[in-house]
Amino acid sequence: MYRCRLEELRKEKGYSYKKWSELSGISMDTIGRIIHPENPEKDSPRVNTLEDLCAALGVELWEIFYVGDRSFVDLQAELTALKTE
Repeated sequence: MYRCRLEELRKEKGYSYKKWSELSGISMDTIGRIIHPENPEKDSPRVNTLEDLCAALGVELWEIFYVGDRSFVDLQAELTALKTE
């Protein structure tokens, strides 16, 4: 689930894997293993790695796991943006 959401967000941003790697500080190899793991049951990334990937995409960690109403996620992102202004 979160792998698909990360990939979806990356595409929405228009980031290549190289750009995402540069922004997150996570190697392209590691990103590749997270998005396309050989064994999804065993290959789980560390929380701090996911946080770095999310930060580079401009989202919070919980957003890649949330499966409810997308309008809530959009509202949360809007509130976060307002707080930083």
